[in-house]
Amino acid sequence: KLNSLSSLLEFCKKRKLITTNPMIFIQKPRYVEESKTNAFTVEEVKQILFYLETESETLFQENNKSRKYKSAFLNYTILVTLFSVGMRVNELCELKMKDIEFSSDFTRLHMTSKGNKEHSPIIHPKASQIIKKYIEQMRMNAKDEDYLFIRTQSVSNATKLSQVGIYKMV
Repeated sequence: KLNSLSSLLEFCKKRKLITTNPMIFIQKPRYVEESKTNAFTVEEVKQILFYLETESETLFQENNKSRKYKSAFLNYTILVTLFSVGMRVNELCELKMKDIEFSSDFTRLHMTSKGNKEHSPIIHPKASQIIKKYIEQMRMNAKDEDYLFIRTQSVSNATKLSQVGIYKMV
């Protein structure tokens, strides 16, 4: 509204209907564009992870070989990894079995981040336990060059997850 009024008064000044534009004395507020990211709060992250953990544990009790359980546990593992490491979805999709380093003191992910930069964050012990359990239950026969996270559908070969698939999980 202030910009419209200022433009009108500037127009009047150019037409010599007024001598000065009084809007020069008024400070106009600046429009601050909000961030486009819509990040979860800590409480929302806790609720999401609690729900996924409970769901996967319930399905495990029912039938730990079912596709439903595998899918629920994959969702849980992926979101724990994303939230604890703070990585991009593409970086998660590209993780291979050789990229995870378990040692007695800590667990580290070796990944290539944006700009082809090598990055090796140490992950939280609880996230490490969940990833270890995922590998033991679903990826124990995987080779070093295989992708860490693969689709749970019955496919002939181990297909890595896509970014779109992970967006749907979230």
